[in-house]
Amino acid sequence: MSNESILAIIAGITTVISSCIGYYLHILGMLRGYTAEAIDKAEETLAEGREKLNIAIDRLIERIPAILKPFIQRSWLENLVQSAFDRIESYAKKQQIKK
Repeated sequence: MSNESILAIIAGITTVISSCIGYYLHILGMLRGYTAEAIDKAEETLAEGREKLNIAIDRLIERIPAILKPFIQRSWLENLVQSAFDRIESYAKKQQIKK
């Protein structure tokens, strides 16, 4: 096998790996954007606390492409949604103080 063949194989593998990583990061970015929407829909329900959190997480899981579901942990989504809930609550408290 020549050096050119080896370099072509390495370049192909590198391209595939970087494309997969880019797609994964793109989907994670989209999930961060969908988090507010999922929380908004969960707020519309009569659920409280943990149940509301689970509703929002389930809505996010629906948005994940099937090929990436094994790589995105529910615990990661839980942290993402919980931090968004916390930011929203903090903002609401700041608005109450200003009034």
